[in-house]
Amino acid sequence: PETFRGQKLYPLLGISLMPFLTGKEKVIHDQEYVFALEHGGNAMVRKGDWKITNFTKPFSVDSFSLYNLSSDLGEQIDLKTEYPGKYAELLAEWKAYADKIKFPD
Repeated sequence: PETFRGQKLYPLLGISLMPFLTGKEKVIHDQEYVFALEHGGNAMVRKGDWKITNFTKPFSVDSFSLYNLSSDLGEQIDLKTEYPGKYAELLAEWKAYADKIKFPD
């Protein structure tokens, strides 16, 4: 539907996993693929081995943390200050995603 309980709905974002599941592709996503998600005011963006997350209440765009999943799968070491360029790159991806889903500022 286009609306639910008076709210405009937006189409789901993403790509199909079927090429990977059927063996036509060897990888699900390349290193440039961006996956973003917001649920209940929590947010995350993943691109390659890098991920930013935000679980602060109230939500503030300045509260994202940066993790490198190749060396820290448990997301224990915030690398935001050590990799400001990577942090800015993923934060720009978040802002583009937030605009797309009409996430409030």
